[in-house]
Amino acid sequence: MSSPAPPAQMNVPQLSIHDAPPDVLAVAAQINDYTKMIAGAKYPFGIPPPYPPAKPNAALSAQVNKMKQTGNDAFKRKKWGEAKRLYSMALKMAASRYRWEPAALTAEETSTLLCNRAAAELALEEYPEALVDADAAISIRKNYGKGYYRKAKALEAMHRFDEAKQTANDGLLLADPGTRNELVALCAVYEKN
Repeated sequence: MSSPAPPAQMNVPQLSIHDAPPDVLAVAAQINDYTKMIAGAKYPFGIPPPYPPAKPNAALSAQVNKMKQTGNDAFKRKKWGEAKRLYSMALKMAASRYRWEPAALTAEETSTLLCNRAAAELALEEYPEALVDADAAISIRKNYGKGYYRKAKALEAMHRFDEAKQTANDGLLLADPGTRNELVALCAVYEKN
């Protein structure tokens, strides 16, 4: 078996920048000067680098937590409409965080508040709204067991039993072990039926 022939050599003309027309040389000189100016500048294009990640706004976190706790107290007193309103207000506050604040904090706050509001909506028999909030909580935090639980309960209330069972099973697979206690009980009930 013979080896393949080497590729044919191409005749490439050798060019020098000095052979270029004068207008091209003038543009090249301007580009070089501009590049040197940018390289020597403190900030390229006069734009400073972004700020380092900031600490979360402690005052806002305290307000969100206080509003959530007040909503939880209203929920325990079976004042579900008030609880829903308070959770909605806390959601607005949590969503008003600056972009440079940690996204994980915003995701945790909003998913928890959406899930709490879904619980209030379930109690108010607002099942489509509860389904939307629970689904949003899951899409923000995929491993949040309470979100799957609330979504399954909303689907069950809407007589969509197969979807409810599937949601509960998905939650068992995806949720953190600490947040899926309710799901285990719910799946056991679905298995009996």
